[in-house]
Amino acid sequence: IYTLRPQKAGRLTLPALQAHIEMIPPNYQNRYNKNKYLKKFDIHSNPLTLEVQPLPQALTVWGDYTMHASVDRTEITIGKPIRFTVTLQGEGNIKNLNFLTLDIPHTLIYEKNRSLTKNFTIVPEKDFTIPTIALKYYNLSTHTVELLSTPSYHITVKPKPVKPLIPPILGYIILLVIFGALLYYLYHLFTSLAHLDKKATFVKALKKCKTKEELLAKVAPYLGKDRGLDRLIFRLERVKEGEFVGLKREIVKCFKHIEYPVGWVTPTT
Repeated sequence: IYTLRPQKAGRLTLPALQAHIEMIPPNYQNRYNKNKYLKKFDIHSNPLTLEVQPLPQALTVWGDYTMHASVDRTEITIGKPIRFTVTLQGEGNIKNLNFLTLDIPHTLIYEKNRSLTKNFTIVPEKDFTIPTIALKYYNLSTHTVELLSTPSYHITVKPKPVKPLIPPILGYIILLVIFGALLYYLYHLFTSLAHLDKKATFVKALKKCKTKEELLAKVAPYLGKDRGLDRLIFRLERVKEGEFVGLKREIVKCFKHIEYPVGWVTPTT
């Protein structure tokens, strides 16, 4: 018994089958010289003509199938691949999935066909949608037109993360150092300004001194701070009345030009 499945519509003629037969009649099967009674003859069948009707809706695919599709992810970073798989199961005249193609703008698509499973590797440039795949075929079991389809998949493509030029921990350390240096600078700036203000006030107080004793009381605490100032203070102890004004000018000038550490000058009145 042969099962025939025509591949196209139209008139199909099955030619007569012929066979060459050699046999020994049953009555001579047990004889010693039975081969002497061997008979040879040909047999043949009658030819057949079949009218093959086309499939409905001009279909070319027949059988009984199920179809499945899947993606390995729906969110990806630009430049990374998405894997899309389509699997067809069942029986019919489909031998492979070479007919199945994808055309998606702004993507690179690589195909790998394996029997009735097809894998697509898609490398996207931006968000895209994998469209629905449809297969219409004639079901020989139910004698109906079947439509299979897969869902569509929207893929979100994220930009590549910007890698920091320096490791995060090192960046925090650098920021901390910069912040500390800035605080140190501001502290010394403000203390220097306060020192300058105290120094100016102190110089004004020196200028107001009228006597040697008054001036000596203000500058004596600074003995040992500066050699030049020490000499002027020693002269002040022995200064004569007519030389006091000139020596006071020198002492005031010395205080104006000497760079004093913070805390040297404490205004006194």
